[in-house]
Amino acid sequence: MRVSKAGTRARAFSMIELVLVIAIIGILMGVVGYNMFGNVDRAAQRATEASLRTLGQGIKDYNINHSRTNPADLQALVDAQIIEPNALTDGWDTPYFYNPNGMAGKEFSLLSAGKDKKVGTADDIDYWALLAKPSN
Repeated sequence: MRVSKAGTRARAFSMIELVLVIAIIGILMGVVGYNMFGNVDRAAQRATEASLRTLGQGIKDYNINHSRTNPADLQALVDAQIIEPNALTDGWDTPYFYNPNGMAGKEFSLLSAGKDKKVGTADDIDYWALLAKPSN
C-alpha cells in the first residue's frame, strides 16, 4: 500500500481483484444468456403448436361451411375471415406446410417445418400428432 504525501493511505484494486470480478460478471452473463435464449426456442415451439391447433380447427370450420370441401390453401382461411393474416407463419417465421388432400388417411396435412425450417426432418410439428398428445 502506498502512503500519499498527506499521510493518508491510497486504496486501489489489485489486478487479481479486477480479473476476478470481471470473470464473475462474465459467468453470470453466460448463465443469464443461456437461460434467456434457451427459452426462446421453447416459446416459438409452444406458439407454433397453439397456432397449428387454431389453423386445424379453422380448416375444419371452413370444411363444414363450404360443402365438406377443404380450403385450397391457408390464404382461403384468411379470405373467409376465419383466421388472421399473421397466423400463416410459425414461430420461426416459416409458412406452414398444408396439403388439402391429406396424407396417411388424414383429412388434410398441416405441419410446421420446425426450427430447422426444413419439411421432413425430426423437428417438424404435425397437427395430427399434436391432437394425439395431451395439451400442456
